[in-house]
Amino acid sequence: MKRATAHSQVSRPLRFRGQVQPTSGALSSPASGLACVFWQLRIIETVSPTLEFIHELRSPESFFLQEAQSNGNERLLLIRAEATQVSSETTLHPVGSPVALAVAEALEFADNISVEECLLRPAEQVEVSGFLLEADTGAGPGRRVHLPLELCEAEVRVDDCDRRFRLLPWRWRR
Repeated sequence: MKRATAHSQVSRPLRFRGQVQPTSGALSSPASGLACVFWQLRIIETVSPTLEFIHELRSPESFFLQEAQSNGNERLLLIRAEATQVSSETTLHPVGSPVALAVAEALEFADNISVEECLLRPAEQVEVSGFLLEADTGAGPGRRVHLPLELCEAEVRVDDCDRRFRLLPWRWRR
């Protein structure tokens, strides 16, 4: 199967807003068990007081960005998980917590690990930037295969514009 090729040369990434949707079914986070479209775990293993190993795991499943256009139509953009940077709220499961102990048991680590969990939940509003690729299979005009548009080198950020002002409002007061 041929991969998508760049439709046109773009010098800077394009930005899109929409909701994330799973390609097949919703995933389940291996740490907390919550339903999600994408998960990423950062496991910090403390070997000694001066040495820590950091292990990063992420979901292999691609997902869609469902973008609502101004004319009322919706467009699906494919985002491949392996080439995506996700910025979202991270949940910390400290050493000794039930989630950290469950992850340690499942991955056969010692019990002294902490887990940082980053999730994208179904229908979550996000802003995505990346390079847009249009599928081109190289087939003749009567034999084209309809493939979704794909965002390459995508950066996904959860829409939480208000959060930065709600966290520390006291810093700017006099």
